[in-house]
Amino acid sequence: MRSRQTDGLRTGGHAFDPVTHVCAKCEMTRKQFLDAGKPKCAGRPSEAERFLIDGEPDSKGG
Repeated sequence: MRSRQTDGLRTGGHAFDPVTHVCAKCEMTRKQFLDAGKPKCAGRPSEAERFLIDGEPDSKGG
């Protein structure tokens, strides 16, 4: 059964974890979501984006 609390975790295409409040799809936090005006979920970042730190590839990313 869905509740108001779980509906709030599934909004804009996001799938926020009820404990960590991080979207399982795009890794955005619920605070970032609210602060940014509730943007829709962008989905999973590509592998290249996940390994970039400050615009530079890390040791795992090449």
